[in-house]
Amino acid sequence: MNTKLQQLELHERLDLLYSSGKLSKNNFSHYLDTMRVTRKRQIQQLRLDIYMKKNPVRLSKIPAGKTTLADRGFANCTMYYPNLNAQITPNFLAGREQFSAEEVSSDRVKCQLRYTSETVFCRVTDITALHDRVSRGHFSNLHHIVDWAQGHAIYVNLCKGQEEIIIFQMSQKMTKLYIHFLMI
Repeated sequence: MNTKLQQLELHERLDLLYSSGKLSKNNFSHYLDTMRVTRKRQIQQLRLDIYMKKNPVRLSKIPAGKTTLADRGFANCTMYYPNLNAQITPNFLAGREQFSAEEVSSDRVKCQLRYTSETVFCRVTDITALHDRVSRGHFSNLHHIVDWAQGHAIYVNLCKGQEEIIIFQMSQKMTKLYIHFLMI
């Protein structure tokens, strides 16, 4: 278990003992009382982080052997994919002044793929719950919200008559729900 989480939970238990009068108040009890809101927020965040590491819901939907498209910020993160999927990322300068001709031409193809991905993603973020910062209250239903947003993006794409390639893995339940919605 996370030692920081253990420490914060111990502080939480001590704060309860001080608050109930089972322990006499002192400077430490005042500190615990002052930090109560911050401590509760930190505990909640650490528990969420531990849960997300143990249960990578979204990443486990990527089938084994499939290559993913990622930007530079996610380079070398394949260890976090449950199926250890390979990634396509743009090249790095790595201290050089410019890219080689081969790197430029390979990055052009990657950027064309990313353009399609980003175009669809901007439609996904049209959903209010996914716009800018996602509130903590939406975390428990986040995968359902993302599935719905992806279905909405596909619907918008079909309505506009565009023929972009949409790369999304939707759950069967969500697909059936969305097809039912389109039939209404």
